[in-house]
Amino acid sequence: MTMESARPAGMLSHLTDQPKGIYLLFTVEMWERFSFYGMRGMLVLFLTSATLQSGFGWSSAKALNLYGIYVGLVYLTPLLGGYLADHWLGHRRAVIWGAVLMAIGHFLMAGPALIPILFSAVYGLPVEQVFQNAGVELGVLNMTPSISQALQTELAGTLTAAAADASAQPLEWAYLFTGWSFYFAIGFIILGNGLFKPNMTTLVGGLYAPTDSRRDSGFTIFYMGINLGAFLANLTAGTVGALWGWHYGFTIAGFGMLAGLLFLMKFQSRFLGDIGLEAPHKKSKRDGLRKIKLTAIERKRILAILVFGLFSIVFWTGFEQGGGLLNLYAENKVDRNIAGFIVPTPWFQSLNPMFIIFFAPMISALWIGLSAKGRDPSTPHKFALALTLMGLGFVCMIVSAREWSATGSTHMIWLVAAYLLHTLGELCISPVGLSLVNRLAPERMASLMMGVWFLSFSASGWLAGIVGAMAESVSELTVFTGLTIASFAAALIMAALNKPLKSMMHEGEKLT
Repeated sequence: MTMESARPAGMLSHLTDQPKGIYLLFTVEMWERFSFYGMRGMLVLFLTSATLQSGFGWSSAKALNLYGIYVGLVYLTPLLGGYLADHWLGHRRAVIWGAVLMAIGHFLMAGPALIPILFSAVYGLPVEQVFQNAGVELGVLNMTPSISQALQTELAGTLTAAAADASAQPLEWAYLFTGWSFYFAIGFIILGNGLFKPNMTTLVGGLYAPTDSRRDSGFTIFYMGINLGAFLANLTAGTVGALWGWHYGFTIAGFGMLAGLLFLMKFQSRFLGDIGLEAPHKKSKRDGLRKIKLTAIERKRILAILVFGLFSIVFWTGFEQGGGLLNLYAENKVDRNIAGFIVPTPWFQSLNPMFIIFFAPMISALWIGLSAKGRDPSTPHKFALALTLMGLGFVCMIVSAREWSATGSTHMIWLVAAYLLHTLGELCISPVGLSLVNRLAPERMASLMMGVWFLSFSASGWLAGIVGAMAESVSELTVFTGLTIASFAAALIMAALNKPLKSMMHEGEKLT
């Protein structure tokens, strides 16, 4: 089975008039994102939770720095994953191996929350003492940029003593095993995501012919799968983790990834046929196309992708505050009391996917309807709109921060409004951006270029951690104001670049 030919899709039929494979990939992506966003929503809360609550007791700045490094690496490894898939593995095999690695990583994430509990039971120590030792020493050793030589020597000696006599140093053993479990878990998730993320997107693109008008709509449907998984994750895994123990929440996330893997293995042949089985590089070599150089149009299209990527960095730097700074802001400063019920903080992480599930069909139908009338906004204009909505979301957070400064409390409506506006912006940039790269990238470089596209997400994740951590020293209000100005400025510049970028994209032209 190959790409289905294009058929006109009307406003009411855009969900049903799609390749059947889109719904398989929708389901697999839903379960994979269930696991990924379940872990993502719990990470900073776990790291900053008090040791009495089975957390590591890190400062907000330290936790947000780790969060930024984690997100940055998550979106850096797709470059490697795309290259491996294009040259050797093929897109589908890369997705399967990525799912395996992520499942292992998510189950290992239960370790940092569970190992200290086991050590406290074995050695008869107070659990908070074990967590404090594991969490604080782990943070000092791994998260401090300039650690002194004396402290390095002291900690190395402690670990050596623990290795020589476990019964004499149970706290150091707890630290040692917790560190191995924590960083191995994150490492498996990062590497697995690198294989899974770009190649899953490429498989979606493989369902459509290059000129298929259903492509943007199909990517929006696929995007709904991402957010359905994220919505369910934070209501289930996040709630369980916050109320009953982080190790339980991380374990539930692992089962989500396992479900997605089993679903793909069961139905891939039936709904995907031969899509993604052969590595494009091998196919090009077999067809004698290996040494074909990039054409002038291909070079301009790649340059256009890179320009869009720069503006994407601005958007995602703001957006990733949702899982970091805004997550901690909800925990510590937002009034979460509704008639005596305290809303669990992870529930706020479900707002974004819930809004996407609700609005994605409308946005998808809107693009199709405007396209049918010849009024579909250009890709640069969609990006500019997304950046404007991002800025408006942080305007809401400025109001919230001012309210908190004046009264010592802030209503959750401002946070909900910010998540809503950021979500609408996401729908204008993320599926459109994925479709853009899939449409413009040379076929023999499809996954590699998708990996390049995810470099903007990597830079955004790293910057988001740095920007979010600044709030501890300069206040949330200052950070929210800076993000507002940056978003509006980027929106104006993107709108001004509409004509040059459209010219560089060479939509509908032959690659000569």
